[in-house]
Amino acid sequence: MRKGLALVSFGDTTIPPHLLSAVVICCLGWNLAAEERCLPLDDLPQSNQMLRIRVNREGTRIYVPRAGIVLDDQGKLVRKLALTGNTLIPGPDDTCLIAVNGGPGAGHIGIVGPDGREVRRIVGNDWSKPAHLRCDMTGWSSPTEADVDWANKRVFACDSSQGSLGQPNPYWSRIACFDLDGKFLADCNRYNFLAAEGTPERDKAREQYYSGLACDPQRQRVYCVTRSGDLFSFAYDGTQLAKVNIGRMGEDNGSMAVFPDGRLGVKAGREVRFFETERLTQVEVFKFPEALSPRTIAVDGQGRIFSGTHDPRIAFLAAQ
Repeated sequence: MRKGLALVSFGDTTIPPHLLSAVVICCLGWNLAAEERCLPLDDLPQSNQMLRIRVNREGTRIYVPRAGIVLDDQGKLVRKLALTGNTLIPGPDDTCLIAVNGGPGAGHIGIVGPDGREVRRIVGNDWSKPAHLRCDMTGWSSPTEADVDWANKRVFACDSSQGSLGQPNPYWSRIACFDLDGKFLADCNRYNFLAAEGTPERDKAREQYYSGLACDPQRQRVYCVTRSGDLFSFAYDGTQLAKVNIGRMGEDNGSMAVFPDGRLGVKAGREVRFFETERLTQVEVFKFPEALSPRTIAVDGQGRIFSGTHDPRIAFLAAQ
């Protein structure tokens, strides 16, 4: 178990009201020297915008989808996008993949160009076509999250829709896979309340929302965890490879990342639980300090964890 060594805060310094968020960076010991620097996020107006942050491979850019902004590693604004979403992932040539949930015509996955404007829509939502994201008139929830394998040209989406009165919730749920041109390729663990009784798609065990999603380009696998704590591994063609239950995921839990050494990290409470990727056996736990309220995790190419938090006093955590 790895625990924090140094917790850097602002002490008794008065915190301006607009400093509602911070990023915590954890160096988990992959031959890295511990750093100690504060990272207050002056350019973030709301704490809830720290959900589902991503970072580039170098760890020099922090992508904040709900605010539609990109910050540098000092917490300063670098770019402001023309739209916001629930997932924002850095890509080649200063582009990004963005996932936006919403009603008819709004929910989609697209590519954002260097100028911050969407330049191409990969896939949108539709009422009934499995080749599209699902559209509903209740929560307008899909896609709830996404990930992308740029090398193998694959996009994965948590595609779940709320049920209407008298229907289960969700009434449609799956991990959908598309190529970068929007062609539907496969899906994982599809649940469809409207399918015939007795078919795999009506299996009650599949009636679940997903809390996290991460793809693994090296092994060509996709991992996901449900709110009830079922952790899955799937091949890119949708074949289930492994499943374990790791305990129910509460609010702000289930954020996932594949680390450079091949392990899968899943945030659960004040922990990051590490799993090997063959049988999804837990191999290690990193514990955040009790004073910290982490909301999400992201990892850079050095294996450093970036975690968004709504406690402005805590800006950086060094660990080994």
